[in-house]
Amino acid sequence: MPDSRRTRFTADGGPATQDDAPLWVEISRGRTRFPRRPVTGSRFLIGAGSNCHLQLGGEGMPFLHSLIAVEPTGVVLEAFVPYPELKVNGEAVRTSELRDGDQVAIGPFEFTLHGTPASTATGISDEPVGAVESEADIELADLHTLSASELVARIESAEDDIARNDELQQPGAAALLAAIRNAGARLPEVGAADIEEAEAELLSDLTGITQELEQRLTLLREQEHEQNARAEALLSAQDRLAEQLRLAALSLSQEQARVRASA
Repeated sequence: MPDSRRTRFTADGGPATQDDAPLWVEISRGRTRFPRRPVTGSRFLIGAGSNCHLQLGGEGMPFLHSLIAVEPTGVVLEAFVPYPELKVNGEAVRTSELRDGDQVAIGPFEFTLHGTPASTATGISDEPVGAVESEADIELADLHTLSASELVARIESAEDDIARNDELQQPGAAALLAAIRNAGARLPEVGAADIEEAEAELLSDLTGITQELEQRLTLLREQEHEQNARAEALLSAQDRLAEQLRLAALSLSQEQARVRASA
């Protein structure tokens, strides 16, 4: 279980400085090797997912929590889910404009925005998102083959099957699915100019969690098959034992009858 006090990052270099990027966030609450993270594109994803630019660990953190959108006119922070609560300068919000020095809190984590957006920041960050320690890389499927609604439908189907087995059911799956649904439902609010880019990010996240759930479903089915085989073997053994007891009782009864007859 990830440490709820720890902020996990996929940094592949040292701490960013103001000279490295015109806009960056500085972690003030949450453990990390790199307290400064540059915002180098127009979309900066925040959440527990491996595709997020800023990964937050801890129980209850959704796959995709919020988004920093960098526009020529300013910076906007938007939460896709209600929990953990998003606060800007101590005030609970769902959407807020950000300025240099604004303090942002997401549950137990806090960071401060520094700098101003560059007028040329028009694309998604080219910064590679690497593997987080102890987490396996997820091979993403072709995003053009499935729509967001189809991916959500596959997730719902897989989750329904997994939920049938209480022993393997994980309480966090429902919250995770709710976060994905809310993120998909709020997609049109991201901004008309970047809908395709934002949708690609969301589809990538949806594909990853879909594959994870399908792997769990496959494992569950294999375990169910083994359990059914064991149950059938147990019933067969019980039937054989019952038959042996019946024959033993019959033999004993016949022997007692012969003893009484010869007495």
